[in-house]
Amino acid sequence: MRRSVPCQAACSACAPGIVCNLTRADDFVSRLVVNAYAKINLGLSILGRRDDGFHELESIAVGLDWYDRLTAAPLPGGIEFRCSAAGLAGPENLAWRAAALIQNRFHVGRGIRLELEKRLDVGAGLGGGSSDAAAALLLCNALWGLELSRSELAALGAELGSDVPLFFHLPHVWMAGRGDRVRPVSLAWRGWVVLVRTGVTVSTAAAYRRWRREDACKDTARRLNMILNTADAGSLEQSTFNDLQKAVFRVAPRIGQLRRRLRDVGIERPLRVTGAGSVMVLLEDSESAAVVTAARVLETGLVPDVSVVRVLDTETLDVTEE
Repeated sequence: MRRSVPCQAACSACAPGIVCNLTRADDFVSRLVVNAYAKINLGLSILGRRDDGFHELESIAVGLDWYDRLTAAPLPGGIEFRCSAAGLAGPENLAWRAAALIQNRFHVGRGIRLELEKRLDVGAGLGGGSSDAAAALLLCNALWGLELSRSELAALGAELGSDVPLFFHLPHVWMAGRGDRVRPVSLAWRGWVVLVRTGVTVSTAAAYRRWRREDACKDTARRLNMILNTADAGSLEQSTFNDLQKAVFRVAPRIGQLRRRLRDVGIERPLRVTGAGSVMVLLEDSESAAVVTAARVLETGLVPDVSVVRVLDTETLDVTEE
């Protein structure tokens, strides 16, 4: 048996934000694990439809301390993929596709077994599928010793989905282009998020198809700047916006109806969906305030579930070995 040797490659994919206590490609490894964190968009501006069919956008997104968990182990060849959520274990899963992409692109002869513990809601706007893809790329890179940089992994991720690159740059990111131009930013606010989970699944593609130019928010540059520089949740909520929200309500009218009914019963805060998904978001400065708000929403009996989650303030995508 080959002995396990701590990685001394100092590969560019392992910094910053990557804890690499793994092994070289030629050494024996056991199981590698990555937490695939969720995101929310605090501001999302849609500038128009591009010639390639995508939409030009500008957005600020933050990571949440809520995640799927992806585990990898070596195989002699091929790809095996398992998922805890029924119906998500097929070759259309973005994590499976990410492994296949990197394996084929770099002619890797070895294989990988991926096991996904799915915790994040599907079609909720939390980026779960894209985050899983980023985690899979990272695991394959580490397990197969490819030593690809973070920018190279992000470029591969952009071939799978527009949101994938952002997960290599959390906790706070600015996005442009179709979402593939990403850079880290510093957010003044540090707090907690109340996720109002509606139980509805929204197709991202369908939401973008239903977007209309008149849905665009006014003065987005000023509002994005305020999002970066506002330190309290109450003021920040007044600056948040989502140009896709009306399109989401067209695709899934029930979400808009729930929002109106919550306002009718006293939840008068600016509830907004995140991204092209079904989850609505409220912001708080402390965990205790978030718990109180979550309880108020649940007491209405209008939504199936509410989660209280901390906003990330450190770099993510750490790889650990079991």
